[in-house]
Order: sequence, then structure tokens, then C-alpha cells
Amino acid sequence: MKYVLGNRGRRFILFTGFLVGALSCSKSPVGVNPVAEYCDPAARDQDDLCFWINPDNASRSTVITSDKKADAVFVYDLQGNTVQRFSTHKPGNIDARHGFPLAGRQVDIVAWNERGTQTIVVCKVNPLTRQLERIDNGTIHTRDAYGGALYHSIRTNRFYFFATSKTGAVAQYELFDNGKGQVSGKNLRTLKVSACEAAVADDELGRLFVSAEKEGIWECGAEPQDAPSGTWVDRVGSNGLQADVEGCALYPEKNGTGFLIVSSQGNSRFNVYERQSPHHFIGSFRVRGVSTTDGIEVTATNCGTTWSAGMFVCHNGAFKDKCPVVLVPWNTIAAALHLKIPPG
Repeated sequence: MKYVLGNRGRRFILFTGFLVGALSCSKSPVGVNPVAEYCDPAARDQDDLCFWINPDNASRSTVITSDKKADAVFVYDLQGNTVQRFSTHKPGNIDARHGFPLAGRQVDIVAWNERGTQTIVVCKVNPLTRQLERIDNGTIHTRDAYGGALYHSIRTNRFYFFATSKTGAVAQYELFDNGKGQVSGKNLRTLKVSACEAAVADDELGRLFVSAEKEGIWECGAEPQDAPSGTWVDRVGSNGLQADVEGCALYPEKNGTGFLIVSSQGNSRFNVYERQSPHHFIGSFRVRGVSTTDGIEVTATNCGTTWSAGMFVCHNGAFKDKCPVVLVPWNTIAAALHLKIPPG
């Protein structure tokens, strides 16, 4: 039997679909509790951060924060003790990668855009002291860089830094050994999105995610030969995403699966999406006591009992004079969002 809908029936279905969509998008975020807070006495506003994961003993990994107001980068152990205060002029976004080839060896690097000098700073991690040692030659100049992220191409074993900007231009720099025991860089291309600061690269899948503060989340190809334009993952106003759109991070799992996490600063929540395209929205969470977050980072590495499934760390902008970073075990977030917790 064939059924034909009249206009009234169509209007009812459209209204019902709209209502269901609106309810799903307005779903309240779940709340999680932090278990640690790091704030060196000299720190003022640690608004971006990254992990260095110790390849020999993950419990001896570090959390590394950048602080423009303090003109410093801070290195903490997982107990919150300060390992190092590294002086640098208005450091922006900071990132880390393993296995950079330098002088016949492989070193782990930490890099950031230095707003005060408009250069990219590259350091290696001393695996014994866990301190940073500068290895760039001081000439990797950027133009109005606002933030950025590292990318290690699995296809070619080349390393890159993407420098974001308020104009929406994202410049891709290749980082390389200049033959003198130092790191040099060259600008390969420029992507065009919209005004942006935070970014994260997916090394395994060759993708770059960029947070456009007033608009949403871009996805672009990370290889130099990829198209210079991107596509939207999500837009402000959808799935509770509220400007400014800030830090973004990847929680990788097997076979290219995992999660993309984005700071929705305007409502102090963190949106979680599927890592793989089309990046379905999963849900969102809040960290109790945390608001107006800029930078975030997450690792899937088992770093010890508390951090057996990894950890999430974020900037806390709730305080004017001191902005610490706070840590949450990933298994706490996964349980709150009903995600499968990977084995430790």
C-alpha cells in the first residue's frame, strides 16, 4: 500500500526532525573532576601546553607549558614539580615530536612560535635531565605568527611547523638539519582558512585541524602538495560550539580511530568528535573549576596508575593573576562520555 503525505504531515515531520536535532545539539556537557594542578611560582598565564612522553619510562614524562606574560616555557614532571624555566620572548603555541634526525642521531623536539621575535624556536629534550636545549639557528622567521603546531609526515619522515595567524594564513615550514648541528627552516606554502591560533596535526592520517576562533574548526591536508584550502569539521553555533574556538588535540587509537577534542571557550566546555572523517560529534564535557580555556593537550600513553589510559591537560583561565594547568585522567572523561576505555 502506498501512503502519500499531505502538507500538514510534511510540516509535522520537519518540525519533529528540527526538534530532535535541536535537543541533541543542546545536550548538556558532562562534568569531570581534575586530579592535579601545575603552576610554578613564576608562571602567570600558561595558555598553551604539550606533553613530552619519555620513550623509556612514560612515568618520567613531562608537561611543558608556554607563558607569554612570564616570557617563559615551564617544564613539569608528572608530580607537578618544576624541572625547568626556559626564558623566551612571548612564546605562543607549543608542540612536541619524537625522532627528529639531527647530526646523525634522532632527538625529540619541542617547538613554538615566539611572538616577540616572530621566529620559530626549536629545542631538543635532554632525555636524562628532561630539560630543553635550543637547537635552531635563530633564523626561522615567520610573519605575524599567532600560534602553530608540529607535523611529522609518516610518508616522507619530514618534519614541519604550521604557523597560524589572525589573517587566516597558515604557513607551512619544513624543519631540517642544516649540517651544522642546528635546525633551519623554510617556508613551503601557505594555506588559507580564517583567523586562527590553535592547531593540531594528525601524523598518521596526514591531516591538519585548525581552530578558527570566531567560526569553527577547519580540516586541511598536511602534506606540502595538498590543496591549500580546507573543509569545515564544525561551525560555531552547532553542537554547542561557542566562540572563541581555541585549543585542539587528538587522542589517537588503533587503525586511525580516536577522538578530536576542541576547547569551546565561550561556554567553557570541550567538544569531542570522532577522529576520522566525517568527524561525528560525540558529546562534550566540562572540567569542574575550569573556565575560558585556551590551550589543551591529550595523550593516549599509559603514564602510570592514575594515567593508565592517558591524560587530558588544559589551561585554566578562571583566575586573572595566575593561570595554572589542570590534569584529568582520560579514563574519567571516557567513562563520563560512555566511551570505550582502551586497555592500559
